[in-house]
Amino acid sequence: MAIGILFLMFVVMGIISIVGSVLLFILKSEKANNILLVLMTAYSIIIAFISSTAQPSNYVSQQIISWIIAFVAVAGTAYKFITKKQSVISNLMVAASVLGGIGYLFLF
Repeated sequence: MAIGILFLMFVVMGIISIVGSVLLFILKSEKANNILLVLMTAYSIIIAFISSTAQPSNYVSQQIISWIIAFVAVAGTAYKFITKKQSVISNLMVAASVLGGIGYLFLF
């Protein structure tokens, strides 16, 4: 039963990651893009939390790597709001962080 729940969690997290990353580049409304950018950054932090707490306590380097991946999303969001203009770089940073976090969570 537990493996089925983990599989459903994997599928749902994967779908959210792919749909959110695609929407970051499709949405033209700046307000909607800003909201989605912040939500995807929060999602990246949640992924990093799950990934770092899934590691044993003596695997500190893997825990740090998962938090660094989340920091890329925070840096991308900060870049977006500091420059105050629509930027593909910030969208790429957040999308890469989310997809990299999902990959790191389920592959390593």
